[in-house]
Amino acid sequence: MKNDKALTPAELELTQKIQLHFPREIDPSIINRWNGLSAEVLQRTLHSVFSQFPGPLVTVNFTKFALLVDLGIITVPEDYDHETQLAKFKERYQGDDFKTFLVYSEEITDANFSNPTRTLHPGERLRVQAFKQIVSGATTYEERMEFLATQKAVYVGAQGASLVFTQKHSQLWKGVDSYASLDKKDRLLKDCNGIDRVPTILLYSGGGSGPYYTPDSFGFAHCSCDGVCTFLCFTEVEEEEKVA
Repeated sequence: MKNDKALTPAELELTQKIQLHFPREIDPSIINRWNGLSAEVLQRTLHSVFSQFPGPLVTVNFTKFALLVDLGIITVPEDYDHETQLAKFKERYQGDDFKTFLVYSEEITDANFSNPTRTLHPGERLRVQAFKQIVSGATTYEERMEFLATQKAVYVGAQGASLVFTQKHSQLWKGVDSYASLDKKDRLLKDCNGIDRVPTILLYSGGGSGPYYTPDSFGFAHCSCDGVCTFLCFTEVEEEEKVA
């Protein structure tokens, strides 16, 4: 979408400010992804951002959370079945004879997490990033969900987290102890005390003991939504990436 119309003085001033104050030290893979977008997609994205008034929500989101790691793209297997994904995942990684996880919550079942906002289908591809809290003190679950909305995230629940572990577990060791897969609260599991629980990949490093313990071990549990500091962000793959 080519636009030959000259910029107004106000538009020109804004573009100059963006160039002057553009943040340094952004992950090169993210910059490359932006540079790879078509002019039409880039213009549409910029129009969406700058056609609304800046407000407190934008300020809060972008100062409290930052990218931890871009895990790349996951592909939903051709034999994927939403109704049995978590049972098959447990059978593969936490069977009677071999256990991958130091901790595995028995509450993570297809029945308990049957209704994520976004159901996955065979052959689909999603980009996965992880964001972390970068301010001291507490942030709310609502703030994290608002931030994910600015990223145009989709919420794929425990099933999405299971695919991240299967396809990306070697990339998860980034100095954090958990990766949560967030969803709207009415889609979460409530425990016996009425506390909302989110499916979470846990990481343990050093110390400990037990027959299945290794110096770097994983867990898969349902954690309190209020205790989340690092969370996964699933987004639809752009058309350009689908072609590639």
